[in-house]
Amino acid sequence: MRKQIYLLLLVGIVCLGGGCRKEEGAVQYPFASEPGPQTELDQWLSEEFTRPYNIEVGYIRTPYRETDWPDNLPPNREKIRPLLEALKALWIVPFEQAGGTPFVKEYAPRQILLLGEVNLNSLQIGEINTSLGEAVLPVFGANRFSAETAEKLFPYVRMATFAFAKRLVQGRPSLLDKFAALNPSSLYYEWSKSADIPKGEYQFQGTPYSWKKGFFSNGAMESSLCDFAETLSMLVSLSVSEINECLNTAQELGGEGAKAILQRKMAFVDEFLWENFKIRREAQLTRVISASLKHYNQQPHDAPAS
Repeated sequence: MRKQIYLLLLVGIVCLGGGCRKEEGAVQYPFASEPGPQTELDQWLSEEFTRPYNIEVGYIRTPYRETDWPDNLPPNREKIRPLLEALKALWIVPFEQAGGTPFVKEYAPRQILLLGEVNLNSLQIGEINTSLGEAVLPVFGANRFSAETAEKLFPYVRMATFAFAKRLVQGRPSLLDKFAALNPSSLYYEWSKSADIPKGEYQFQGTPYSWKKGFFSNGAMESSLCDFAETLSMLVSLSVSEINECLNTAQELGGEGAKAILQRKMAFVDEFLWENFKIRREAQLTRVISASLKHYNQQPHDAPAS
């Protein structure tokens, strides 16, 4: 009896010391994902995203769940399927072809969150990063979606690949420290408060302001995580000629040093993708995605479900 009491006390001490791991709770998404009446659209979302990739799509706001953007309304229904068809063709399929379905299923965000309008902060400057964490991909400006040109599709591909890149390095702090060390100074800052940043929507194509500082975009200047994710996202979304234009502009405005920083970041991302996933970034992603962007509006697409 005494031995049993000692064992019970020992178990209690171990649990108090952290030996008994508590199971993590479910991710609390800002949009509802509770079961409800299944529409044709819901069935399509399940077949195209949830079953094959374990991705939920949130598009309905519930009154008891707040988000970071209380005034940003859910998307118009007629925009949902065309937008998601484009994201699948231009983001998921190229990464799936390069790394396999299990790769996408493991690293894709757990929820795609559709919001009707663009994301502007209190200074009326567009931002791409959010506080929702790596499990959620917020897609802003859904009501503006158009597949008419590559330029109009580009922001959505950037939002998706940015979120995906963050998932790829989740839980790898030492890797991000090495990436940050590629900068002359690892000092990141709130870039949107700079007087050199114009008001308005986020500049998904990058800016000469960021290139001359050794960053592929304004948002990359926020943190090592954003720096890595923005770099990877830009490298797979831009064409080879557009990437070279970034490098040349960086050299013109910031000298050889600025161009060299961008080139080191490119090499880092390429090595990361190859060593961890056996993916050749330029051949399997950059050339594929940029070509798909260029020709997407020339391909037939299914009629929207509602």
